[in-house]
Amino acid sequence: LEYLPLPGGTIAIERPYRVAIGYIATLLGRNALSPDLSFLKDIDNLETELILKQIEKQLNSPLNSSMGRLFDAVSALLGIRGKIDYEGQAAVELEMAAYNSNTKNNTESYRYSILEKDGVNIILPKETISGIIEDLTKGVTVGDISLKFHNTVSQIINQMCQLIRKKTGISEVVLSGGVFQNRLLLRKTTKSLENGGFTVFTHKQVPCNDGGISLGQAAIANFV
Repeated sequence: LEYLPLPGGTIAIERPYRVAIGYIATLLGRNALSPDLSFLKDIDNLETELILKQIEKQLNSPLNSSMGRLFDAVSALLGIRGKIDYEGQAAVELEMAAYNSNTKNNTESYRYSILEKDGVNIILPKETISGIIEDLTKGVTVGDISLKFHNTVSQIINQMCQLIRKKTGISEVVLSGGVFQNRLLLRKTTKSLENGGFTVFTHKQVPCNDGGISLGQAAIANFV
């Protein structure tokens, strides 16, 4: 994913609205932070200005390319979860919002771009964020927007895997990382990849989140 700022560093993870503001301001410009965006109404104007200054001056705003933070940003933007009580809460509640709208024939998605730079494929989510804001202004339900977003991420993963296969000939895909605790995304992505001729591997005995990393670290330490 394109590198985008986390204004405030770790506090942005605890307050996903900061991630949303950072992504919108960076990708679409600060004018896109319209008062019509309902999630902004719960944020003090002074804090919003401070967040924008942090981004502008690159002060305590580390760059990140985390899929989890993209889910956080969308969750906050939709007004689902602006502050979290536990890790991953914003993404979990975003997933829950999509289920009522999920049907077999609903494959609507948002636009996005993939740019190749120095041999690396980079996902550019500008059009996705813009499309979500446009749907919000049209009054599209939060559930429908969440589902479109999940469909979009599934399509992105599929397209990235196709690009990699074209270069390498590799048709085996391992889906790992905390984002794949999201069962809706996991099912959609697995089905899409298998329909495209990929062999998909998923977790069975080892957790896909940081627990898997911990086990891997312990395994490596055993040989040091």
